[in-house]
Amino acid sequence: MLPAITPLMLVAIIITLFLQISHAYELGDPVSLVVRTSSRGITSGWSDMRQGSLPRFGVDTMADIIPEFQQETLATDTAFKLKFALSERRFLLPWTEIADGAGTFAQSVVFDIQYMGNDVRSVHAHIETSDMPSTTPPSRIHLKYIWEEIPSTDEEMGLRILFVTSFILGLIGTITSICL
Repeated sequence: MLPAITPLMLVAIIITLFLQISHAYELGDPVSLVVRTSSRGITSGWSDMRQGSLPRFGVDTMADIIPEFQQETLATDTAFKLKFALSERRFLLPWTEIADGAGTFAQSVVFDIQYMGNDVRSVHAHIETSDMPSTTPPSRIHLKYIWEEIPSTDEEMGLRILFVTSFILGLIGTITSICL
C-alpha cells in the first residue's frame, strides 16, 4: 500500500515544481568552447580553449588566440581552418576558414550567440578579414563574442502550471472516488 500524501507533502511537491533547482548558466559564467584545426589535409583532435579565451554567458567579450599556423611558418598559399563547438559541444559550428590559401587571412572570428533565460539557444560564427590582402599571417586572431537575448515566452512555467493543475485535479478525483 502506498503511503498517504499529507497536505505538507503536497505543498512541498508543488513548491519544488515551481523552483528552478539548477540553471545552465548564470550571467558571466564561462561557456565551454573546444576547437580543432585543419591544414594540409591533417585534422587535429578537439582541444579545450584556455580559460581566458572562453565566452562569458550573456556578456559581450573579446579574446585573442595565437593560431596554430604561427607555431610554424605557413605560406600564404596554405589553407587553414578552425572548427568550434560551444556549450558542452551542443553547438557544433561549421569549419571557419582562417587562411584561404590565396593570401587572405581572417582578422577575427565573431560568434553571434543567442540565449533565453539561462541557456544558450543558438550559435553562429563568421569571420572578419582585412580589406588589404596580407603577405604574412596575423600574429593573433581576435575572438568576439556577441550575445543577444531572446525574449522568453515562459513556456516552461506554463507547462509547470499545466502539470500541477493536472496533478491536483487527479488527486482530487482520486480522493473523491476513494471516499465515495
